[in-house]
Amino acid sequence: MDKKDKKKTRYMSGFINYKTVSCRMSEYEEKMITEFCCRNNISKSLFLNCAAMYCLDKRISTDELLKYAVNETNYDYKELIDNDKQL
Repeated sequence: MDKKDKKKTRYMSGFINYKTVSCRMSEYEEKMITEFCCRNNISKSLFLNCAAMYCLDKRISTDELLKYAVNETNYDYKELIDNDKQL
């Protein structure tokens, strides 16, 4: 692969293009995800990709998803979504 192909990964079935994506999370969430990934020998990138695709595949609603994300140790995601919409 030359320099222009650095965002491609070669697999047995061919090349796959990929993009870099970032997300915001609290220190609590980052710690929980890091510990889970270390215990299960999986990268955070693969874990987050698989979790997102699982939610899409199972058609999990936003309300159901956010119900599990809001607790006393982190902030209210519904407020975060409202703030993001205003930006």
